[in-house]
Formats: sequence, C-alpha cells, structure tokens
Amino acid sequence: MGRFWIALWKKRNSFLSIMAVLGIVYTAVLFYGSDNAHQVTIKQSATDQHEIHQVNKSTQESSILQDKSVIQPTPDPDPKTKEVPSLEQAIPSQEQAKPSQSVKPEAVSPTAIELKESAKSQPKDQGKDQGKDQGKDQGKDQEKDQEKNQEKVQGNDQLNDQLDLSSKEPIISSPPPAPSKEPAPADKSPHILFTIIGPPDVGAIVETREVPIGDSDTVLDILKRVTREIKMQMEFKGTGATAYIAGINNLYEFDNGPGSGWMYKVNREFPNRSAGGWKVQSGDHVQWLYTEDLGKDLGAGIKD
Repeated sequence: MGRFWIALWKKRNSFLSIMAVLGIVYTAVLFYGSDNAHQVTIKQSATDQHEIHQVNKSTQESSILQDKSVIQPTPDPDPKTKEVPSLEQAIPSQEQAKPSQSVKPEAVSPTAIELKESAKSQPKDQGKDQGKDQGKDQGKDQEKDQEKNQEKVQGNDQLNDQLDLSSKEPIISSPPPAPSKEPAPADKSPHILFTIIGPPDVGAIVETREVPIGDSDTVLDILKRVTREIKMQMEFKGTGATAYIAGINNLYEFDNGPGSGWMYKVNREFPNRSAGGWKVQSGDHVQWLYTEDLGKDLGAGIKD
C-alpha cells in the first residue's frame, strides 16, 4: 500500500494534468448543453407563435368569406336571355322563396341606391352650409373694412381742418435782435517794428516783428530785449552814448573784411549816434544791418 502512494506521488504531475483535462471537459459539456437547451426552447416558442399566427389568419379569412357570402347579392340574369319558367318550376321557386323571407333585413348591407342618395344629400347640405358661412364671413369682413376706411377718412379730415386753422392763424414776426454792443478797441500800446539782417550769404536773422516800447527805450534797449527773448547771442561794449555792438548771432566785426561790422537804421536813415543814445518812438522801424564796406554797400547816409 505504501508503494502505491509513493508511485502515485511520483506521478502527481500527470495525475493533476488528467484532472485538469477532465474539469475542462465537464465545464464545456455543461456550457454547451445549457446553450443547446436554451436554443431548443427559443425554437419551440418561435414555432408556437408561428402556428398561432397561422390559426388567427385562417380564422380571419374564414370570417371574411362568411361576411362576403352574406352581403354579396346574387346577380340578376340578363332580362333578354332570361327564360320563362314553367309552372312546375315556378311552384318550387315560390316554396323556396318563403324561407328566404324569414331572413332578417339587418344582416344585409345598405343598398347602393341608399348609398348614392346619402352621398348626393351630403354634398348639397355641406355646400349650402359652406356657402352660408362664407357669405357671413365675407359680409363681416366687408363691414370691418368699411368701418376702417371711414375712420381713416375722418382722421384725414381732422388733420386737414387742423392744418387749415394753423394756416389761418396770424403770423407774429419776432422782433429783430438788438444790435450787439461791441467794446471799442483799446488803443494799442506804443510799439515799433524790429528787424535783423546779416550779410548777403546769411540773409534775415530776425524777421520783421512788432515790439512794444517804453517811454525812454533806446535802440540798444530794444536789441537787448529781443535777443534775450529769442535767446540769441549778442555782445556789445560801453554804455549809453559810448555803446558799441561787437557781434550778433556770433557774427562779429571784421569777420568779412576790415570794413565789416554792424550798423542800425531807423525808418530810412542811419543815425550818427550810438545805439545807446538814440531813443525810439512809436511807429519807428529799427533795422540792424551787417555791412562789409563801412556802410557803402548799404547806401548809408549818416544822419546827424
């Protein structure tokens, strides 16, 4: 007995593999067996439903055939080809007609004549009712349109009356505007015209401008004031009657030759005085000019 278990233990791998195979086979049988049973039940239910459908269809067809056999009247033979029955044939036909009279008229469908009469009567009644309704609606619409037109005409008449009244009202002219009283222009303060002109290759250094003056301003005072305002270079020597202009705008005497330098002109004449000793008057035109030939090139005429 011990040997058997020892041999079985040695062959445990093959034993386990056999057990695994048997388990797989068992599960497969269970799975496919249940699936086949489910398919069988589905097929049976489908066949049962098909049979029920066929039975319902056959019952419906039989009921339709019975209805047709009851409703459809027997066609009458052509009167031209109809044969006159004999007395023997007429007697059984009358006997056969008796049970036919026992058939209730409710089972027979309405005749074609009744259907035609009902079809004829319905359109006539409907046409009459529709015509009446349409006539009423048209009459109401026409009345509404007439009322709207009358209201519009009345509104236009009222507007025209208002316009006529407004046109008949007297026109009141507005008074002319009062003349504006502008203040009288104040007298301008005393001023002069001032210009600085360099040599021909330079031209105007300061264009002609108006400069206000005081009571005792001299030509030198005006020159100092203007150059200070525009921040222009200017150099002079001496004071009062001994003042002498050495350079303006970095242009000095003797820069363009031994006879070059600055001269001033008042109105159209060259005064024979220093710029610090000549008082200006309102309306004067003071010009500073650069000469290159002791004033001959400027047409200087010395004024005492």
